[in-house]
Amino acid sequence: MPEKSPNTLTATECMALANCLNHMVSQTETDEFSTLVGIDKESAKALMIKLKAMIAN
Repeated sequence: MPEKSPNTLTATECMALANCLNHMVSQTETDEFSTLVGIDKESAKALMIKLKAMIAN
């Protein structure tokens, strides 16, 4: 069985990141969010979709 790369996220880690982003998107003003996270809310929503897709695979 091949070893898991240390740069690979587990399904649990992906879900945790998606949940954090979701919470921040819903609870943070747009300008503050961009400053804190470094991306805009629409990019964060796209990233959440990618993270959740990684879980499904």
